[in-house]
Amino acid sequence: MNKKKGKGWKSWNHHVNKHPKETHQEWCFAAMEAQEKERGIKMKQKEWDGKTPLYSLTTKKYFHTLNELIVYTNKLCRIKFNLQLVICEPVKLKYVNTNYWKDDLPEDGKLPDEVHKALEKLNQTIEDFGNVAWKPTEYLAK
Repeated sequence: MNKKKGKGWKSWNHHVNKHPKETHQEWCFAAMEAQEKERGIKMKQKEWDGKTPLYSLTTKKYFHTLNELIVYTNKLCRIKFNLQLVICEPVKLKYVNTNYWKDDLPEDGKLPDEVHKALEKLNQTIEDFGNVAWKPTEYLAK
C-alpha cells in the first residue's frame, strides 16, 4: 500500500526512530519549543508587571492571572519546556470618524448635528469602555 506522506512525516518518522519511548504529546511540545525557540531568542525582554496578561508562544495560550499560569504549568510538570511568555498589550475599539460617510455625502455636504452629537457620545462610550482584548507584543517577559 503506497500512502502519500504529509509534510511533517519525515520529522515524525525521525523522532519515532530516535526517541521511541516519548509519547506523541511530548514530541509535539518538544517540536513547538524548537520551532519557537529561534523566534524567542531574537525577541527583546521586558520586566513583567505581574498584572498584564501573558501569551505563550509555545502553547499559543493566554494567561490572564499568575494563578492561571501556575495551575497550567503544574498540569504539565512531567513535560519540561519553555513557555516563552510574551507580555500582552490591550486592544481598544477604534473611534468612529466623521470621514466614514465622506463618500456618501455630496462634495460640500456636512453631517447633521444630531449625527455629530451621536458620534461624540459613541466615541466617549468607546473611550470609557477600555480594552476589548489583548494581543502579544514583541517583548518576552522576564
